[in-house]
Amino acid sequence: MPAGDIAVGRFVSRQWQDRLGVPLCLLLAAPFLLLALHPPLPVLLAAVTVAALGYATGLIFQDRLMQLTPDELGGHAFGLRGSGLLATRSVGAALAGTVAERTSPATAIAMLAASSRTVTLLLAPGLRSGTAAAA
Repeated sequence: MPAGDIAVGRFVSRQWQDRLGVPLCLLLAAPFLLLALHPPLPVLLAAVTVAALGYATGLIFQDRLMQLTPDELGGHAFGLRGSGLLATRSVGAALAGTVAERTSPATAIAMLAASSRTVTLLLAPGLRSGTAAAA
């Protein structure tokens, strides 16, 4: 995760960061779809390592949030963002556990990865910086 944050935050121009938000979100979930195929552990580890670069989306969208938020409300917006992430991650973990109990851990992870990619694609038009800047 830190490697992705450093690479994107330090070495990728703001113009490219704006373009990479959605693809990095998609990259983050992609290797977990492989669990449905039960790949060998080294293949899965390599895929998940590459996918960790996708965590840099947090940096990209956090920066965009701060750009769109008036300075005097920045702390509130940042706190609300953190609370929202914590809450939705908790719901996601509970959902994953419930699905895993009824199927298998690999199936649950693959299903949630597919759901993540679907939601990202549905939200993609609003996640692009041109759309956000126009709002």
